[in-house]
Amino acid sequence: MHPMEEEFPVPDEPTTAPEGGGAVTDPKHLRASFWGNLASAFKHIRAASNSESSRLRGSDYVSVISFPLAAVLLASSAFMPHGILLRPWFVLFLLIALLYFIASRIGVVKSFTPRQAHLVWMIVVATFITGSVFALFLFEILRIM
Repeated sequence: MHPMEEEFPVPDEPTTAPEGGGAVTDPKHLRASFWGNLASAFKHIRAASNSESSRLRGSDYVSVISFPLAAVLLASSAFMPHGILLRPWFVLFLLIALLYFIASRIGVVKSFTPRQAHLVWMIVVATFITGSVFALFLFEILRIM
């Protein structure tokens, strides 16, 4: 028997999502159709965000404000006189804001199960790869123009 099976036994009868919008425990529900699973995941994330967004620590406000501010400054540098001279500093500010945003939230991973921690890591890696591919695509489009 696999060690995870002992820790998280699968019930014989199907279960449904808890009333309070908690995590789903039915393995069959977790393996729904692609679109159905995507819709229910977004619904669960939206409910969790609505219930948790009012409880921010002081460092969360700094990261929540600094990241969009850095993005707006970087975008506005295109319209500023001598903006090309400020752009590297705005990119650096954006990078620091992004790293601070991630670093101030990564500690929660310690409370995850190994499977959840692995899934979060895979999502972070996939996000990085997506951003890199998008940047390469954007640079290619700009090079052609």
